[in-house]
Amino acid sequence: SPPSTDSGMAEGSTSGGAMSSSESLCSDDSQCAAPTPICGPMGCQAGAEGDPCGSNAECSELAPVCSPDDLCHDGSEGDPCGGASDCPMVLACGPLGLCQDGSEGDPCGGVGDCDNDLAPFCASDDQCHDGTDGDPCASNGDCAPGFTCTQDICTAA
Repeated sequence: SPPSTDSGMAEGSTSGGAMSSSESLCSDDSQCAAPTPICGPMGCQAGAEGDPCGSNAECSELAPVCSPDDLCHDGSEGDPCGGASDCPMVLACGPLGLCQDGSEGDPCGGVGDCDNDLAPFCASDDQCHDGTDGDPCASNGDCAPGFTCTQDICTAA
């Protein structure tokens, strides 16, 4: 029979040094090394955008948020979120559970989901708007200065 290639070591075990990125098991960061220095739920990883996680500790500085989808994210527009702290790069965690900057067309459940400068009005279509020509409205308060709400649409005054 051919000679055995088995080293006698269990999968993921070490001989005292750091684990390589190809080995799948680890119990803490000391068993991992660059370029995958973080021990994550699936083994040594970089903690980059999209890497699996169970907590923020399993994510790197480039993607520091362990989001509700159990993946590392940087908290930018469109990333899943459970609250504003999951969205350090943008304004808010929107009503659909995604980070958003509150700009024109972003979903909203109230004015807190909309950026005061970009699109300060949460209109009747549950989207952020700047209140200019063509935006939906329920009253003049849903329109920018110089615009009025006419037949549920903001129009130039």
